[in-house]
This record gives sequence, structure tokens and C-alpha cells, in this order.
Amino acid sequence: MLRAVCRKPRMIARAGLMVFAMAAMFLTAPLRAHHPDYENIPVHQRVEPIPPWLNNIPSHRERYNRPGYVGGKIAYWIAPSSQEAMSWHRSVHRGYYANHAPRMEDRYFYQKPWQALTLGPRVPLGAVAENNREVIQIPAMGSGVTPNDEADGIIPLAKPFELLPEPTP
Repeated sequence: MLRAVCRKPRMIARAGLMVFAMAAMFLTAPLRAHHPDYENIPVHQRVEPIPPWLNNIPSHRERYNRPGYVGGKIAYWIAPSSQEAMSWHRSVHRGYYANHAPRMEDRYFYQKPWQALTLGPRVPLGAVAENNREVIQIPAMGSGVTPNDEADGIIPLAKPFELLPEPTP
């Protein structure tokens, strides 16, 4: 009995040492790894099983600038907001499939976003505005006056942040 009790701590210590050794091996493996040597890998030419004269047939999308009817309908069932489904839906409502319409391309005659936006640096505070030639002045923080208040005839409070009167001693 005494011998069996004395062997257990040794077995626990050995098991702990084995667990530590295995953990050290697995945790340090990425440190010993290195990247593959791409300079010395042989390069093989790709084999084309379909010859180029059979692979030049244009698809339905390339020919008509819209998806095929069945593929577009399936895309519309799966994800109506996808580009393929929206293109199919637009083509169906315009009658392109029923009338066997040729290639159709939409043209938009409005400005691009970068042409419509007024781009340029921000106007610095206190600078002269170009459109109305007046000086832009921002009131001090906490004064209770906004730039439009003076023009509207609004009279600011004496102390705008005071909600309750000060207590009397």
C-alpha cells in the first residue's frame, strides 16, 4: 500500500512532463516553419484540353449584354437583389426575351458623381466666402448664439446653461 501511494506522484510528474513536452513540440512547430522556395519550383505549361477554336464561342451574356432567361430566373429566385437578377428582371419587363431583342446597352445622360460634387479644400474659419463675400464668424462656445439667431431676431439668454438658480447661503 505504501509503495502504491509513492508511485502515484511519480506517474503524475511523468504525465505532466509528457504533456509539457508535447505542448512545447506543437506550439513551437510554426516557429520552425519556413516559406516555400518559389525561385526553385519548376514551372510547367498548362495543358488546354479544349482547343482555342472551340473555346471562342461567345456566351449569352457577352452576345446580348443580359443573362440567359433560365439562369436569370434562378438568380432572381435565390437573390433578387443580385446584379444578375436585377438585370434579368429589367430585361423581362422591357420585353427583351419575348421579342428576341438584340444587344441593348443603357446610356445615362447625367453627370458622374465626381463631376456633380463640389470638390476642393474646406473653407477656413474666418475666411471670406466666395459666393456672398461676407466674413464667416463662429460665435464662442457656450455663448448661446448661433449664426442664424441674430438674423432671426432671437435674443439669447444671459446664462444659457443655468437651469436652476444658484442656492442662497
